[in-house]
Amino acid sequence: MFGSKDKQGRELAFHLYSMKQAIEEGFIIDVLQSYVTYETMNIGGGSLGADNKKKLSEIIDDINARTGLNLDVDEASRAVIQIRDLMMKSDDLRKSARNNSEDDFRFSFYSNVEDALIAGFDQNRDFYSLLLDNKDIQKEVLGLFIPGLYKNLRQDNI
Repeated sequence: MFGSKDKQGRELAFHLYSMKQAIEEGFIIDVLQSYVTYETMNIGGGSLGADNKKKLSEIIDDINARTGLNLDVDEASRAVIQIRDLMMKSDDLRKSARNNSEDDFRFSFYSNVEDALIAGFDQNRDFYSLLLDNKDIQKEVLGLFIPGLYKNLRQDNI
């Protein structure tokens, strides 16, 4: 019905499409669109890494001292991981990482962070409210992840 037959009688495709062309034309979905590398999973995906966990702990202790709050480091860690994971899914941030220096990427990062905070708000209202209401604390806490996020979003295979 489709295509033609070769000399041995085997059916040949009428047209050959590359995977890239088929994705671009919408015939198939890009299964790698949400692919996350193992390295990304170590930077995040449930783990902050020892250095970031220590820095975040110091920041949370400082925030608690300045604001009189009693934020829990483990809860804050889970919230920050969630924010980072939400931001890893942003096509706008991926494009920005691929087309800008890390310093210029920071502008896109902070422009998009509010969307991630709102998306995860129900799971940790107190911490997310603090981050939404106080831009300085937001930059201090979430700025920890800009280098890793930038590096991973910049990769062509993500």
